[in-house]
Amino acid sequence: MILLAHCPDSKGLVAKISTFFASDNLNILKLEEHTERGQFFIRIHSTTPQNIEDFSEKFKKLAEEIQMEFSTFSVEKKTKVVLFCSATLPTPLEIVLAEVSESLPIQVVHIISNHEIIKPIAEKFNINFSYVPSVKNNLHEQEHIKILENLDYDVICLARYMKIISDDFLQKISKPIINIHHSFLPSFIGGKPYEMAFDRGVKLIGATSHFVTKDLDEGPIIAQDVFHIGHNLSVDEMKKEGANIEKKVFSEALKKFAQHKIIEWNGRVIVFG
Repeated sequence: MILLAHCPDSKGLVAKISTFFASDNLNILKLEEHTERGQFFIRIHSTTPQNIEDFSEKFKKLAEEIQMEFSTFSVEKKTKVVLFCSATLPTPLEIVLAEVSESLPIQVVHIISNHEIIKPIAEKFNINFSYVPSVKNNLHEQEHIKILENLDYDVICLARYMKIISDDFLQKISKPIINIHHSFLPSFIGGKPYEMAFDRGVKLIGATSHFVTKDLDEGPIIAQDVFHIGHNLSVDEMKKEGANIEKKVFSEALKKFAQHKIIEWNGRVIVFG
């Protein structure tokens, strides 16, 4: 079982929590903690109780005493993912192959795309696929919502989905949404960021994965990485390196989410190791 929790910092918190686990005959396999700005964060990996819901109900009393918000998760249960993607395939392919190879504890339950290029791949791996072409005024999102209402899923992943998500969609979807984009924002915006970066002689490219909020590309950051390049790389070579680092960072962000190593608090993400 995994417990993720945070509360106002005070003395003796680890002792109180550890004592509770021992009283419920649970062995703590790994404990990670962090404190900042008067707030205490903790992740505990323990042996699994007979019933996680019963454990959570009993833990509520201690949580109320120390003003703690907490969630519990089964380590055996895979995180159910809905992929949104467009015509850029390296990132969604990385996620699908990660499930097949079991390098990520996930299950891709559905792929939604505004291009049909990924349909044969979805069919090959027996993943349900929906082609929803983009239309004006974000009317395609109504179809997205209809599809999602009939799915059991934990997170939406925008695996290089090249459309802006509207505030209306965010208000109707209660599950977290993870996005990936290149590191050139906000300096080089628009449809040709690599061309603009090349013209400026950029020597560092990278990627950022974050939770989606109503503020475009400004959600809490989960994972980032960079890659140093030389003047000898062409625009096409830069794009290839950019795609490689984007899929790497996105996979890392989803891995942290699926392993229940993330706590979002006050516009910031605490990511345990």
